[in-house]
Amino acid sequence: MKYCCVLIVCLILCLTCGREETRIVRTCTDRHPSWAHSDSLIAFYRDPENQYIENLNMAYPPPQVNNDIAGIHLLNRETGDVFFLTVGFTPDWSFNSTQIVFTYHEFGDIRTIDIATGVTSQLTDMNATRPQWSPQGDCIVCEKTVDTIGIYLIYPGGMIRQILGSAVEPSWHPADGTLLFLAQHETQYGICVGDTNGTIIRFIREVSGQAYPKFSPDGTRILYYDIQDQYVHIMDTLGNNDFALIEGYDPAWSADGQTVVFAAPVDSGDETCYSLWSIRTDGSELQRLTYPDD
Repeated sequence: MKYCCVLIVCLILCLTCGREETRIVRTCTDRHPSWAHSDSLIAFYRDPENQYIENLNMAYPPPQVNNDIAGIHLLNRETGDVFFLTVGFTPDWSFNSTQIVFTYHEFGDIRTIDIATGVTSQLTDMNATRPQWSPQGDCIVCEKTVDTIGIYLIYPGGMIRQILGSAVEPSWHPADGTLLFLAQHETQYGICVGDTNGTIIRFIREVSGQAYPKFSPDGTRILYYDIQDQYVHIMDTLGNNDFALIEGYDPAWSADGQTVVFAAPVDSGDETCYSLWSIRTDGSELQRLTYPDD
């Protein structure tokens, strides 16, 4: 998101050099989707409108949120309705679809929210993000990228245990309690499978940056983002049969594993909107799901 904004600002400067003109570029963002296991709701982060005002004689102000509140929203797949849930980032559903765990600040303060009551509970205030519930619901995994880097488990009552250092982007296997994550393994850096004791069981595929790997609901495939070609990819759990599904990022599975939801930009004049889309794993039925610019 930050890199996209910088790119937009630099492009405007090139086009308007020598003029005293002021323009406004609006960037609406929907990302970090998480599909409920009930399959009807998608939780995601929305920043409705960041404004970057361009003028050769003025500094760029920080983003200002207008209209709706930036934070976690819910999309009803049956009706298409979107509504605000709470301030926060990187939501993840519990396996019974009754709660969401999220980061209250962008890089810290892990909380949960009960969907029925709206009651939130703070689990920890450490600088962590991308929390994800275990399939049994007995603990939460998250990554820490501020001050120190590593993967941590959060238990009921707020007890915290580091399981891996210099590893990021953890996600659970749906059944066997293992984790996918990015880490250095011998001479390679990439997607690995490991256990909650910090042991790397298997190196799967080399990557050069963010990948956000996720097991399919049946545990037979892995979904990830390739930063080099900027496509969403699917492969088997040994790293074979890899194919590029579609251009986009922040991919997540549907509950039945037959559909993928992801974020991708939609350009319209001076406005760039990052919307959520869905596509079948065979490449059919591409559908735009959200319209943050509305």
